[in-house]
Amino acid sequence: MTTALVQAAPPAIPDLIRTFLDGRSPHTLIAYGRDLNDFARFLTDSRQEALGRFFSQPAPAANGDVLRSATTSWPGTWHQPPSTADWRPSGP
Repeated sequence: MTTALVQAAPPAIPDLIRTFLDGRSPHTLIAYGRDLNDFARFLTDSRQEALGRFFSQPAPAANGDVLRSATTSWPGTWHQPPSTADWRPSGP
């Protein structure tokens, strides 16, 4: 007797995003939304198209898109130093 492996369909993109974001703080959701908008602008100008492209390609290509988007600067968005960038510990 042989048992056939049945490949289940991957979850829909909105379901993946919803599951990932479930339970996050409002501040985290805002930050992730900004990051996702930046990523979408880098790829296609559309969140839906950017996520579709991200999830439809092999992992190395998807990782490459993320790395390229993270190293590209958009004025007024990412790549601003965090507010703690100049923080130095006090003490002796």
